[in-house]
Amino acid sequence: MDAPSQHVLERSAVLLLPDGTLEARFTVGLPAQGRSIMGQWAAQILVQNLPGWVEQGLLYARQDQAAIWHHIQVVEDTEALRAALPAAGLVAGASDAPMPAASAVPFSAPDPLAVTLAAPHRGAVRGLGVRAGVTLIVGGGFHGKSTLLDAIQVGCYNKVPGDGRELVVSLEDCVKASGGCGRLQAVAAVGPALIRAEDGRRVEGVDIRPFIGDLPGGRDTAAFRSDDASGSTSQAANIQAGIGRRAGGAWGGGGAFGAALRERWEALEAGSRLLLLDEDTCATNLMVRDARMAALVAREPITPLTQRIG
Repeated sequence: MDAPSQHVLERSAVLLLPDGTLEARFTVGLPAQGRSIMGQWAAQILVQNLPGWVEQGLLYARQDQAAIWHHIQVVEDTEALRAALPAAGLVAGASDAPMPAASAVPFSAPDPLAVTLAAPHRGAVRGLGVRAGVTLIVGGGFHGKSTLLDAIQVGCYNKVPGDGRELVVSLEDCVKASGGCGRLQAVAAVGPALIRAEDGRRVEGVDIRPFIGDLPGGRDTAAFRSDDASGSTSQAANIQAGIGRRAGGAWGGGGAFGAALRERWEALEAGSRLLLLDEDTCATNLMVRDARMAALVAREPITPLTQRIG
Protein backbone atom coordinates (compact mmCIF):
# COMPACT_ATOMS: atom_id res chain seq x y z
CA MET A 1 0.00 0.00 0.00
CA ASP A 2 1.28 3.44 -0.84
CA ALA A 3 2.62 5.30 2.18
CA PRO A 4 1.01 8.77 2.50
CA SER A 5 2.91 12.01 2.95
CA GLN A 6 2.24 14.56 5.70
CA HIS A 7 -0.29 16.31 3.46
CA VAL A 8 -3.92 15.33 4.01
CA LEU A 9 -5.15 14.60 0.50
CA GLU A 10 -7.78 12.46 -1.13
CA ARG A 11 -5.99 9.29 -2.21
CA SER A 12 -6.82 6.10 -4.08
CA ALA A 13 -5.18 3.72 -1.57
CA VAL A 14 -7.95 4.10 1.03
CA LEU A 15 -11.44 5.34 0.13
CA LEU A 16 -14.51 6.09 2.22
CA LEU A 17 -17.41 5.48 -0.15
CA PRO A 18 -20.75 7.37 0.02
CA ASP A 19 -22.53 4.35 1.53
CA GLY A 20 -20.07 4.27 4.44
CA THR A 21 -17.93 1.44 3.10
CA LEU A 22 -14.21 1.75 3.83
CA GLU A 23 -12.20 0.41 0.89
CA ALA A 24 -8.46 -0.29 1.10
CA ARG A 25 -6.39 -1.08 -1.99
CA PHE A 26 -3.03 -2.83 -1.77
CA THR A 27 -0.84 -5.35 -3.53
CA VAL A 28 0.30 -8.71 -2.20
CA GLY A 29 3.31 -10.56 -3.54
CA LEU A 30 2.33 -14.24 -3.50
CA PRO A 31 5.14 -16.65 -2.63
CA ALA A 32 6.33 -18.78 -5.49
CA GLN A 33 8.96 -21.27 -6.43
CA GLY A 34 9.99 -20.73 -10.00
CA ARG A 35 6.76 -20.43 -11.98
CA SER A 36 4.61 -22.18 -9.38
CA ILE A 37 2.74 -20.42 -6.58
CA MET A 38 3.28 -21.95 -3.14
CA GLY A 39 -0.36 -22.55 -2.23
CA GLN A 40 -0.07 -23.15 1.51
CA TRP A 41 1.93 -20.00 2.11
CA ALA A 42 -0.41 -17.99 -0.11
CA ALA A 43 -3.41 -19.34 1.80
CA GLN A 44 -1.79 -18.34 5.09
CA ILE A 45 -1.26 -14.79 3.81
CA LEU A 46 -4.77 -14.36 2.42
CA VAL A 47 -6.83 -16.36 4.93
CA GLN A 48 -4.96 -15.96 8.21
CA ASN A 49 -2.71 -12.88 8.05
CA LEU A 50 -4.88 -10.56 5.96
CA PRO A 51 -7.96 -10.58 8.25
CA GLY A 52 -5.71 -9.69 11.18
CA TRP A 53 -4.18 -6.79 9.30
CA VAL A 54 -7.63 -5.51 8.33
CA GLU A 55 -8.87 -5.72 11.91
CA GLN A 56 -5.80 -4.03 13.30
CA GLY A 57 -5.56 -1.29 10.69
CA LEU A 58 -9.10 -0.48 9.59
CA LEU A 59 -11.51 -1.14 12.45
CA TYR A 60 -12.32 1.95 14.51
CA ALA A 61 -12.48 0.00 17.77
CA ARG A 62 -8.83 -1.03 17.42
CA GLN A 63 -7.52 2.50 16.84
CA ASP A 64 -6.49 5.31 19.17
CA GLN A 65 -9.84 7.07 19.02
CA ALA A 66 -8.61 10.23 20.74
CA ALA A 67 -5.87 10.56 18.09
CA ILE A 68 -8.43 10.12 15.31
CA TRP A 69 -10.63 12.91 16.63
CA HIS A 70 -7.60 15.14 17.20
CA HIS A 71 -6.60 14.57 13.56
CA ILE A 72 -10.10 15.55 12.40
CA GLN A 73 -10.12 18.68 14.57
CA VAL A 74 -6.70 19.80 13.29
CA VAL A 75 -7.88 19.47 9.68
CA GLU A 76 -11.12 21.32 10.40
CA ASP A 77 -9.21 24.14 12.10
CA THR A 78 -6.87 24.44 9.10
CA GLU A 79 -9.80 24.51 6.67
CA ALA A 80 -11.52 27.22 8.73
CA LEU A 81 -8.39 29.41 8.85
CA ARG A 82 -7.86 29.06 5.10
CA ALA A 83 -11.50 29.91 4.41
CA ALA A 84 -11.19 33.05 6.57
CA LEU A 85 -8.27 34.50 4.57
CA PRO A 86 -10.18 36.33 1.79
CA ALA A 87 -12.57 38.13 4.16
CA ALA A 88 -9.59 39.34 6.21
CA GLY A 89 -7.82 40.63 3.09
CA LEU A 90 -5.09 38.01 3.42
CA VAL A 91 -3.42 35.65 0.98
CA ALA A 92 -1.53 33.61 3.59
CA GLY A 93 -0.96 33.31 7.30
CA ALA A 94 1.42 31.63 9.74
CA SER A 95 0.48 30.97 13.34
CA ASP A 96 2.72 31.88 16.28
CA ALA A 97 2.64 28.22 17.36
CA PRO A 98 5.60 26.27 15.93
CA MET A 99 6.08 22.52 16.05
CA PRO A 100 6.45 21.28 19.66
CA ALA A 101 10.13 20.37 19.51
CA ALA A 102 13.07 21.53 21.56
CA SER A 103 14.92 22.48 18.39
CA ALA A 104 12.07 24.58 16.96
CA VAL A 105 12.76 28.30 16.69
CA PRO A 106 9.94 30.30 18.35
CA PHE A 107 7.95 32.39 15.89
CA SER A 108 6.08 35.52 16.93
CA ALA A 109 4.44 37.92 14.52
CA PRO A 110 5.16 41.60 15.18
CA ASP A 111 2.08 43.48 16.34
CA PRO A 112 1.70 45.63 13.18
CA LEU A 113 1.54 42.48 11.04
CA ALA A 114 -0.34 40.24 13.46
CA VAL A 115 -3.90 39.07 12.89
CA THR A 116 -6.22 36.86 14.90
CA LEU A 117 -8.56 34.41 13.21
CA ALA A 118 -11.09 32.02 14.72
CA ALA A 119 -10.78 28.25 14.50
CA PRO A 120 -13.70 25.99 15.53
CA HIS A 121 -11.70 23.81 17.94
CA ARG A 122 -8.53 25.72 18.82
CA GLY A 123 -10.32 29.04 19.22
CA ALA A 124 -8.52 32.33 18.53
CA VAL A 125 -5.31 31.85 16.52
CA ARG A 126 -2.79 34.70 16.43
CA GLY A 127 -0.09 34.88 13.80
CA LEU A 128 1.48 36.62 10.84
CA GLY A 129 -0.98 37.77 8.20
CA VAL A 130 0.29 38.24 4.64
CA ARG A 131 -1.99 40.80 3.06
CA ALA A 132 -2.82 41.14 -0.61
CA GLY A 133 -0.26 43.29 -2.35
CA VAL A 134 3.54 43.20 -2.34
CA THR A 135 5.19 41.74 0.76
CA LEU A 136 8.98 41.73 1.14
CA ILE A 137 10.58 39.31 3.59
CA VAL A 138 14.02 40.53 4.60
CA GLY A 139 16.67 39.18 6.93
CA GLY A 140 20.19 37.88 7.13
CA GLY A 141 21.38 34.61 5.72
CA PHE A 142 20.02 31.45 7.35
CA HIS A 143 17.29 33.40 9.13
CA GLY A 144 14.41 31.34 7.74
CA LYS A 145 13.19 33.43 4.82
CA SER A 146 13.12 30.50 2.38
CA THR A 147 11.74 28.22 5.09
CA LEU A 148 8.77 30.54 5.57
CA LEU A 149 8.20 30.70 1.81
CA ASP A 150 8.36 26.90 1.58
CA ALA A 151 5.73 26.60 4.32
CA ILE A 152 3.44 29.14 2.62
CA GLN A 153 3.91 27.37 -0.71
CA VAL A 154 2.29 24.20 0.67
CA GLY A 155 -0.22 26.12 2.78
CA CYS A 156 -2.93 25.04 0.34
CA TYR A 157 -2.66 21.54 1.83
CA ASN A 158 -3.92 20.35 5.19
CA LYS A 159 -1.24 18.69 7.36
CA VAL A 160 -1.19 15.80 9.80
CA PRO A 161 -0.98 16.67 13.53
CA GLY A 162 2.59 17.23 14.66
CA ASP A 163 3.82 18.35 11.24
CA GLY A 164 4.52 21.84 12.55
CA ARG A 165 2.82 23.58 9.61
CA GLU A 166 -0.77 22.74 10.52
CA LEU A 167 -1.58 26.42 11.08
CA VAL A 168 0.30 27.80 8.07
CA VAL A 169 -2.31 28.42 5.38
CA SER A 170 -2.51 30.06 1.99
CA LEU A 171 -5.09 30.57 -0.72
CA GLU A 172 -6.02 27.48 -2.66
CA ASP A 173 -5.70 29.13 -6.07
CA CYS A 174 -1.94 28.93 -6.26
CA VAL A 175 0.35 27.11 -8.65
CA LYS A 176 3.89 25.84 -8.23
CA ALA A 177 5.19 27.11 -11.52
CA SER A 178 8.37 25.05 -11.43
CA GLY A 179 6.74 21.71 -10.88
CA GLY A 180 3.37 20.69 -9.55
CA CYS A 181 1.38 21.85 -6.61
CA GLY A 182 -2.28 22.08 -6.11
CA ARG A 183 -5.47 20.65 -4.82
CA LEU A 184 -7.01 19.96 -8.20
CA GLN A 185 -10.55 19.41 -6.98
CA ALA A 186 -11.73 22.07 -9.43
CA VAL A 187 -10.25 24.43 -11.96
CA ALA A 188 -10.48 27.28 -9.43
CA ALA A 189 -8.71 25.28 -6.71
CA VAL A 190 -5.19 25.00 -7.94
CA GLY A 191 -2.76 25.78 -5.30
CA PRO A 192 0.59 29.31 -4.05
CA ALA A 193 2.96 29.78 -7.03
CA LEU A 194 6.66 29.47 -6.36
CA ILE A 195 8.27 31.37 -9.22
CA ARG A 196 11.88 30.67 -10.11
CA ALA A 197 14.33 30.83 -12.98
CA GLU A 198 14.84 27.52 -14.77
CA ASP A 199 17.73 27.61 -17.20
CA GLY A 200 17.17 25.17 -20.03
CA ARG A 201 13.44 24.59 -19.54
CA ARG A 202 11.12 24.30 -22.52
CA VAL A 203 8.63 27.10 -23.10
CA GLU A 204 5.73 26.78 -25.52
CA GLY A 205 3.61 29.71 -26.66
CA VAL A 206 3.76 32.00 -23.60
CA ASP A 207 3.24 35.76 -23.83
CA ILE A 208 6.28 37.23 -22.04
CA ARG A 209 5.96 40.76 -23.45
CA PRO A 210 5.36 42.35 -20.02
CA PHE A 211 8.97 41.45 -19.14
CA ILE A 212 10.85 40.73 -22.38
CA GLY A 213 10.83 43.07 -25.35
CA ASP A 214 12.93 42.47 -28.43
CA LEU A 215 14.94 39.27 -28.70
CA PRO A 216 17.82 38.54 -31.10
CA GLY A 217 16.69 37.38 -34.51
CA GLY A 218 13.30 39.01 -34.17
CA ARG A 219 11.89 36.16 -32.09
CA ASP A 220 8.25 36.63 -31.11
CA THR A 221 7.77 37.36 -27.40
CA ALA A 222 3.99 37.46 -27.77
CA ALA A 223 4.06 33.69 -28.24
CA PHE A 224 7.52 32.83 -26.98
CA ARG A 225 8.81 29.33 -27.73
CA SER A 226 12.13 27.82 -26.79
CA ASP A 227 13.60 24.39 -26.13
CA ASP A 228 16.36 25.94 -24.01
CA ALA A 229 15.11 29.09 -22.27
CA SER A 230 17.47 31.36 -20.35
CA GLY A 231 17.08 32.28 -16.69
CA SER A 232 15.19 35.50 -17.36
CA THR A 233 12.92 34.17 -20.14
CA SER A 234 12.10 31.01 -18.14
CA GLN A 235 11.19 33.04 -15.08
CA ALA A 236 9.08 35.41 -17.15
CA ALA A 237 7.28 32.39 -18.60
CA ASN A 238 6.76 30.98 -15.11
CA ILE A 239 5.21 34.23 -13.90
CA GLN A 240 2.89 34.42 -16.88
CA ALA A 241 1.98 30.75 -16.54
CA GLY A 242 1.32 31.21 -12.84
CA ILE A 243 -1.28 33.87 -13.55
CA GLY A 244 -2.65 32.07 -16.60
CA ARG A 245 -1.33 34.25 -19.42
CA ARG A 246 -0.64 32.25 -22.55
CA ALA A 247 -0.39 33.58 -26.08
CA GLY A 248 -3.67 34.91 -27.42
CA GLY A 249 -5.13 35.67 -23.99
CA ALA A 250 -6.05 33.02 -21.46
CA TRP A 251 -4.23 30.04 -22.92
CA GLY A 252 -5.28 30.54 -26.51
CA GLY A 253 -3.61 29.33 -29.67
CA GLY A 254 -4.01 25.77 -30.91
CA GLY A 255 -1.21 24.21 -32.90
CA ALA A 256 0.36 21.42 -30.88
CA PHE A 257 -2.03 22.12 -28.05
CA GLY A 258 -5.12 20.04 -28.70
CA ALA A 259 -8.36 20.76 -26.89
CA ALA A 260 -7.76 18.10 -24.26
CA LEU A 261 -4.19 19.24 -23.61
CA ARG A 262 -5.25 22.89 -23.36
CA GLU A 263 -7.96 21.93 -20.88
CA ARG A 264 -5.39 20.11 -18.73
CA TRP A 265 -3.04 23.10 -18.76
CA GLU A 266 -5.88 25.47 -17.93
CA ALA A 267 -6.74 23.38 -14.88
CA LEU A 268 -3.14 23.42 -13.71
CA GLU A 269 -2.53 27.09 -14.40
CA ALA A 270 -5.91 28.71 -14.06
CA GLY A 271 -4.63 31.93 -12.52
CA SER A 272 -2.91 32.40 -9.19
CA ARG A 273 -3.44 35.25 -6.75
CA LEU A 274 -0.30 34.40 -4.79
CA LEU A 275 3.14 34.40 -6.41
CA LEU A 276 6.16 33.52 -4.26
CA LEU A 277 9.64 34.55 -5.39
CA ASP A 278 12.81 33.53 -3.58
CA GLU A 279 15.85 35.65 -4.41
CA ASP A 280 18.11 32.60 -4.27
CA THR A 281 16.39 30.96 -7.25
CA CYS A 282 15.41 34.00 -9.33
CA ALA A 283 17.12 35.65 -12.28
CA THR A 284 18.56 38.91 -10.94
CA ASN A 285 18.21 40.78 -14.24
CA LEU A 286 14.48 40.05 -14.28
CA MET A 287 14.04 41.17 -10.67
CA VAL A 288 15.74 44.57 -10.50
CA ARG A 289 17.81 47.06 -12.51
CA ASP A 290 19.43 49.95 -10.68
CA ALA A 291 20.35 53.39 -12.03
CA ARG A 292 23.95 52.42 -12.75
CA MET A 293 22.96 49.47 -14.91
CA ALA A 294 20.37 51.63 -16.68
CA ALA A 295 23.13 54.12 -17.51
CA LEU A 296 25.48 51.41 -18.76
CA VAL A 297 22.85 49.64 -20.89
CA ALA A 298 20.49 52.20 -22.39
CA ARG A 299 18.42 49.82 -24.52
CA GLU A 300 17.66 46.90 -22.24
CA PRO A 301 15.07 44.43 -23.63
CA ILE A 302 14.23 43.17 -20.13
CA THR A 303 11.72 45.05 -17.98
CA PRO A 304 12.42 44.00 -14.37
CA LEU A 305 9.66 42.91 -12.04
CA THR A 306 10.24 45.88 -9.73
CA GLN A 307 9.14 48.22 -12.51
CA ARG A 308 6.00 46.20 -13.16
CA ILE A 309 4.85 46.19 -9.56
CA GLY A 310 6.09 49.65 -8.58
